Amino acid sequence: MMREQDVYVIIANNESVTFLKFGKYNWDEIDSIDTHTQISPWGSTRHEEKYLLLNLINGESFSIEVTNCDYQLYEIADKLKRIGKLV
Repeated sequence: MMREQDVYVIIANNESVTFLKFGKYNWDEIDSIDTHTQISPWGSTRHEEKYLLLNLINGESFSIEVTNCDYQLYEIADKLKRIGKLV
């Protein structure tokens, strides 16, 4: 039996960023992109979970787990900030 994992696809260009589960946002809708890590309390081995935190201009926010992505947490955040000119 295989454990299913959430899959997030992030597609970004100069105009917008799309998150598979959260939709498409123009960069002017995004206030900031932050990072967060926490140690998972579940399971027999404790591991660090990594999240991108997106804060929208309208006050809403959401987080995306990027623990098992091909890039490191800070690389993803830095790339998105540069593309969206949020730096």
